Amino acid sequence: MTGVGNAITQIGDQVTDLQDTLDNSGLFDADGDLLAVVYTDDTKTEVTLGTTGTPVTTTNLAAGEVSPTSVDAINGAQLFDTAQSIATTLGGDAVVNDDGTVSEPVYTIGGEPVTGVGNAITQIGDQVTDLQGTLDNSGLFDADGDLLAVVYTDGDKTNVTLGTTGTPVGMSNLAPGGVSAASVDAVNGSQLFDTAQSIATTLGGNATVNADGTVSEPVYTIGGEEVTGVGDAITQIGDQLSNLQDTLDNSGLLDPDSGELLAVVYTDDTKTAVTLGTTGTPVTTTNLAAGEVSPTSVDAINGSQLFDTAQSIATTLGGDATVNEDGTVSEPVYTIGGEEVTGVGNAITQIGDQLGNLHDTLEGSGLFDADGDLLAVVYTDDTKTAVTLGTTDTPVAMTNLAAGDVSSSSVDAVNGSQLFGTAQSIATALGGDAEVNPDGTVSEPVYTVGGESVTGVGEAITQIDNQMTDLQEKLDNSGLFDADGDLLAVVYTDDTKTAVTLGTTGTPVTMTNVAPGDLSADSTDAVNGGQLTTELSNLKDELINGAIDLKYIKVTSTGAAANANGTNAVAIGSASSATIAGAVAIGTGARASGTNSVAIGSNSVASDADVVSVGYIGGERKIINVDNGEIASDSTDAINGSQLYGVRKALDALIANKGPKDAPDPLATMEGRTNHNVASLNGGDPAQMTAAAIGAFSTASGANAIAMGLQNIAASDYSVALGHMAHTGVDQSYSVAMGSDVQTNGARAVALGTRVQANGEQALALGSNGTLAIGRSTIAMGDGVRARGDHGIAVGRRAMVGADEALALGADASVAAEAVGGVALGYGAVADRGNALSIGGGNIGARQIIHVSAGTEPTDAVNVAQLQEALAAMRAEITLLRSQLGGRASQQ
Repeated sequence: MTGVGNAITQIGDQVTDLQDTLDNSGLFDADGDLLAVVYTDDTKTEVTLGTTGTPVTTTNLAAGEVSPTSVDAINGAQLFDTAQSIATTLGGDAVVNDDGTVSEPVYTIGGEPVTGVGNAITQIGDQVTDLQGTLDNSGLFDADGDLLAVVYTDGDKTNVTLGTTGTPVGMSNLAPGGVSAASVDAVNGSQLFDTAQSIATTLGGNATVNADGTVSEPVYTIGGEEVTGVGDAITQIGDQLSNLQDTLDNSGLLDPDSGELLAVVYTDDTKTAVTLGTTGTPVTTTNLAAGEVSPTSVDAINGSQLFDTAQSIATTLGGDATVNEDGTVSEPVYTIGGEEVTGVGNAITQIGDQLGNLHDTLEGSGLFDADGDLLAVVYTDDTKTAVTLGTTDTPVAMTNLAAGDVSSSSVDAVNGSQLFGTAQSIATALGGDAEVNPDGTVSEPVYTVGGESVTGVGEAITQIDNQMTDLQEKLDNSGLFDADGDLLAVVYTDDTKTAVTLGTTGTPVTMTNVAPGDLSADSTDAVNGGQLTTELSNLKDELINGAIDLKYIKVTSTGAAANANGTNAVAIGSASSATIAGAVAIGTGARASGTNSVAIGSNSVASDADVVSVGYIGGERKIINVDNGEIASDSTDAINGSQLYGVRKALDALIANKGPKDAPDPLATMEGRTNHNVASLNGGDPAQMTAAAIGAFSTASGANAIAMGLQNIAASDYSVALGHMAHTGVDQSYSVAMGSDVQTNGARAVALGTRVQANGEQALALGSNGTLAIGRSTIAMGDGVRARGDHGIAVGRRAMVGADEALALGADASVAAEAVGGVALGYGAVADRGNALSIGGGNIGARQIIHVSAGTEPTDAVNVAQLQEALAAMRAEITLLRSQLGGRASQQ
């Protein structure tokens, strides 16, 4: 409907319809009096049905909640259930009468029917009196002499013993007792069955547990005789109890002072009942454990359980009912109609009267028609959460209803126009030309599914389901999913379609049968393993032959391959080698053989651990563009030339400005004063010894040691270090290092020259360019001389001795390591056999020994003249021998 005017007209029509509905609703009579049930007053805390004396029946009342906080009305079924539970509890065929009351139960007591709980209790009291007489006349034993009484252990009545020692008594129909360290319950047969073996052990008499779970009869010795079975044992004991009176006197069954019975005895020999005390004199049973409360329980109930039951009844009754000290429940007091009424019966009577009045009120209220049908619109139940209009199959129209709030929290009723709007939105949402019918329903939409017209959402869903089934079959046969329904297809990582992930994290997937992809700068094809292998091989070849063109790295070399065979070693450059852990060699022919050493540059050598070398002995390099290093006691920075120049200038100034006096910052440091040069006795007595260090950064740390020059170290007693970087080792007394970059590593060793080392006791190294004397009493003299082995001597440029007791004299003369005692004389001479003298060999070839005097001893060398004389004499002897042989031949 379009337009405000039309809307107002429509609302007017609806108001008219609503008025007609109210007139026909039965809420008002012909005079306009309200027929509905209304609250008693505006506090809305009470509703009165009917009028006084005219109670009104409330039907179709839902079951109200039964709980301590419930305020629900209770219907007849709930009242019946409560009455039925009372009747069931009373027993005696008590039933619920039609008016909700419970009929009196009828019990059979002593074989006679008794009606009512009170009469039953009276009858039981009479029978208790008779039973007491029976007990007085029956004695404590049955006809067979078996003891029937269960007696207290003593007059304190804190203990009960069944039977006598060694003669246990069976107790049947006993509920399971608690089994724990603190339990005082009796246990039944089923519990004993679980511990049959322990019972057999306890019984003794060689009793054992049979295969069927029973315990075999024990065999006891009673009075010197063997008796089998507990029963026979009891009989035997009974026979031996010839004087029952004496036994009773000594048994504790009677109080010795008063003669009163102390025993609790069975009612008769059926042992099905026990009566405590006598009629009119009940006995308190204390320390009674709580009995089981269940439909099948036969346990005794203790006071606390009875109190709990009485308390629950008192709580249920309400009206401030309480549990009296004797366990009875005091009568409740209710307030009914503003008056206090004592007792449930009086309260019910009062309620009945008020219900009658209410009925009269309802009859006169007009809320019901002549037939008694309710004319008011009432809540479905007293929860006031629902209202039912009309009756089943007879709906009632409600007109002139204002539009209710439509929201997630709204509880308003909605009118027809709102329903139409909702239906129209549903029709629009459904599509398929669905429309709102005049009755508010939505016509079925017609969809086109799979090229076919389908009417109704259900049919459309069925059609879609069929198509989905076909699609599922196609998917099942497509190989896109495995047997478990897991997707086997490779899909994009997300809807941007910029990435594809194979497998899952930690589970890579192999992609096989990949065709070769295009290899070009703009190619986005995947490449297969064959292409990758070919390209890696080409890359390897280009790296090897230097053909690869890298923007920031250029390599041109046809030399030998680099070698890095140490752990974490790196070698870069032709024929470079890093042969020990942590070594780095960079440059053609660079060699790093010291642990964690670094060799940088062509042919650089780093043979010591933790060093950086940029050259080799005889091929040193400068390190240029070195920034100023920190100058501090803990600094490990490199110092550049400008800093050293500054030190030199400062030294020159000190030398020029200071005399030999002891003043701050001295050039010479004696013991007790320090600067950049240090003198120390290492704990020696300064009264007998001293040490002197003269020069910047020079140190004399041995007794009577002297260090003079720049950066010299005299680290042993009586050692001398003179020059620049002349060092004597620790614990190497009387060693001498003189020159530039010279070192000693042996007692009484002497190193003189430039870059020489005397590394053995009493060794002498004299020369330059890496001359080494390594070994005890070894001598190396010359340029680049190497003397290894004890007592060896090498003299001459690059002369080398590699064996003990050997001598190499002459430039490039050498004695091999295996030629102990060998001697090489002259340039390039090679001695490769022990205890032999060589004057040539190698590239030199043979040499003459000239000006040799004539030998005189058997081991002397002979000269050519002596050899010629010897040969001439030999020839003469041969000629004579021939002539003699020839004469003999002619004579024959």
